[in-house]
Amino acid sequence: MARKKVTRKQLLKEPDEFLTLSAKTIQWARANSRQLSWTVAAILLVAIVFSAVRFFSARAEARSLALYDQQRSAYQQLLKKDATPEKAWEQLKPSLEEIIQKYNGKNGAKMATVFYADISYRAGKYDQAVKLYRQALDDYREEPVIHDLVVISLAYAYAGKKDYPSAEKYFQQIVDGARPTLKPEALFNLAIVYAQSGDGAKEKEALQKIVAEFDNSVYAPVAREKLAVL
Repeated sequence: MARKKVTRKQLLKEPDEFLTLSAKTIQWARANSRQLSWTVAAILLVAIVFSAVRFFSARAEARSLALYDQQRSAYQQLLKKDATPEKAWEQLKPSLEEIIQKYNGKNGAKMATVFYADISYRAGKYDQAVKLYRQALDDYREEPVIHDLVVISLAYAYAGKKDYPSAEKYFQQIVDGARPTLKPEALFNLAIVYAQSGDGAKEKEALQKIVAEFDNSVYAPVAREKLAVL
């Protein structure tokens, strides 16, 4: 359909839509200048607070990791100076607890929790180790590989305090899991737990599973030796 031609003179008489809209916007802004000022101020405040939170969060994260690393180094130095694991544990305990409490939720605090649990286990503080490993289970719920390491460590801690049913539960959790890496180790320790509990049939079953399914593992030769005398 043909369009009617509009002359330049007619165009000049028509108000420019952009200019009209701009004028209306300016008029509205003038009429609502106080409201706009508060809105802009609020947006700026939120942006400043958000930036500050990110800055201090990043700084706290870095600080927590640095403090954790210091405690690991201090532990190694104490052992090199012939301190017993128990003495080293006693010396580092206050600092590690401070990191965990002060930097709760930061990676440095999470790592310090696992480290504190490890040295508690080495010092024979099995109740403390259990408590800390259980806390770390929640910290690493979304990180399967680390979570598995915490689970098997928790099983060792329960075995250390001779709570064999609980130890069996967590070793079995590794055996039933999707990742194969720790399964031979878990099965071997299950066999030990069954032996301690006097369940020879289950001990033999766990050892046979190692030989059948994980013949290339370091636990297979020992499993064969044990099976030969059962």
